[in-house]
Amino acid sequence: MVLTWALWLSIGEAALTGDTLSSGSPVAKIVDMLKGMSSKSEEDGKAEEETFSSFKCHSTKVIESKATKMSDLEELSLSLENKIEKLAALKGELASKAVSVKKDLEKNDETTREADSTRENSHKSFLSSEKEMTANLKTL
Repeated sequence: MVLTWALWLSIGEAALTGDTLSSGSPVAKIVDMLKGMSSKSEEDGKAEEETFSSFKCHSTKVIESKATKMSDLEELSLSLENKIEKLAALKGELASKAVSVKKDLEKNDETTREADSTRENSHKSFLSSEKEMTANLKTL
């Protein structure tokens, strides 16, 4: 855009003679207006360049920040997946132990019932023997 204005200005100046470029002539006014527009365009271009540079810097920082966060979250995700796998394995192991402990408890309960029954029978047998012995002692 700047080159176009500069080109028009140079063509306009080269084509005009000193008489034509007097301050009151319409062509001179147009040339002055074009020069003003050219300088304004250059200023606007510099301002846009600064704004774009600032925006680009900010965008780069945001992108880098997001990339770092994504990387951190990916690492966290992998870590959590490993932890979940370990906990699942531990759950299976504990479930197996729980089944084993339940079987042992059932076995212990059965053994306790058998022992109670044996003691009860032994006690009945003892009472019966004692009664018989007491009766025999009385008869003697």
